[in-house]
Amino acid sequence: MNSIKNMKHKNIAAEMLRKLLADNIKVFQRSNIVKSELFSKKLTDLMKKYNNRMITSAEVIQELLNLSKEIVTAVKEGEEKGLSVEEYAFYEALVADPKVLE
Repeated sequence: MNSIKNMKHKNIAAEMLRKLLADNIKVFQRSNIVKSELFSKKLTDLMKKYNNRMITSAEVIQELLNLSKEIVTAVKEGEEKGLSVEEYAFYEALVADPKVLE
């Protein structure tokens, strides 16, 4: 991750990270569609800000790294709760619907 932060061409680093995250989100979608949609939206919103020059290349790189950490954390959450991938996806689908919590 530090090598990406230290790259001379920040725009290339940002694009590499975006592609890696998009691929990871697609893989994650197979097991947990709810979380993958959340991560996909975050990635899209972040790249819109970057493309509209609302944030710098360095800022987008940092935010992309933060998003990758969120994805890793999401994968570990299910394991920590002792749930299989499918059980955790079901849990997330239930929690995502506010009516279920009522």
